[in-house]
Amino acid sequence: MPSVITFNPDSPTVPNRVTGYKRSVQESDWAGVPNSILYYDPSGDPPSVRQLIADLVPISEWKVEGSIVVALTQADKDALAAQAAIDAAAATVAARIAQTQWLKDALSEDNAILPFVLKAMVKVIRLEIISQVATNPAKTANALLLEIAAEANALIDARP
Repeated sequence: MPSVITFNPDSPTVPNRVTGYKRSVQESDWAGVPNSILYYDPSGDPPSVRQLIADLVPISEWKVEGSIVVALTQADKDALAAQAAIDAAAATVAARIAQTQWLKDALSEDNAILPFVLKAMVKVIRLEIISQVATNPAKTANALLLEIAAEANALIDARP
């Protein structure tokens, strides 16, 4: 029976990152399923997967290159760590903004809009970080997060 690897070709951080791995699947269940690769190997695992398993590489650190599965590069891991830091910082800033009474008061006539405003602010923060990292490679995502957080805190503390 074949094994199947599923992956996300549209992952913004690491394209083709593996999302799942199953051994001994029914071929008819997976034939033609997009973003999946069926492997037929008498040993049960394709050689590249056997090596990753032997090296104790977790599935979360696999990606598909062509028709084989490989471990993430250090650059891939760094990109994932930077994205996690961006997400955490954006959530922290959004939580801090959500806690400010003046913002809630400003939106008190229509409280239903508050979650949408917060989501938009988080997206703007993420886009700003991505834009600045792309245009200024000397700056790290973490340094930019600290700058943005300081600006956000200054705006919050300077509220009327």
